[in-house]
Amino acid sequence: MKISYRYTFSQFTDNFIAQYYSGGIRVFTRLLGGPVLIFIGILIIGYTRQVEVGTGYYVLWGIGLLIALVGIIYFIRPGLQLLFVRSRKDEFLGSNGEAVELTLDPEAQIILIKGPEGESELPLTEILYIQHRAESTWIITNRDHTIPIPRKELTFGDHDVFISAIQEILDVNEQKH
Repeated sequence: MKISYRYTFSQFTDNFIAQYYSGGIRVFTRLLGGPVLIFIGILIIGYTRQVEVGTGYYVLWGIGLLIALVGIIYFIRPGLQLLFVRSRKDEFLGSNGEAVELTLDPEAQIILIKGPEGESELPLTEILYIQHRAESTWIITNRDHTIPIPRKELTFGDHDVFISAIQEILDVNEQKH
């Protein structure tokens, strides 16, 4: 059973942002970490008005500025990462609209992945779970990798049939254990 699709930068961006701001305690630090550090840095810089000019003033002002700058960097980090991927889009997503091809081999219990960066095998035993989203389905592996499969704009195959086949095999394997 086979499915293939062209992974666009728009799909990458949607999946990246969704993954970046999801998952445990990191959600709070990623959402609030930058603004909180910026606020603390500004408070420290504001406090320097009450300190006499001298070494302590400059040290305190420098610490406040450093904390605020770290907060700004932390706040804009996902945008910087997306800019990096955008600048090297062909390297990460394939040039000339190369398709990603996933082939399910139920006998060997693997998914063969062919993409712009090469070919690899994913044993079905490494799949932790399948997460259904509005625009795509994520296959989450025990190596903390995510394989996004878009629901629409496939070049070959049927998304729902492919995912159902994987889920069936996973359910049978789970019942065996």
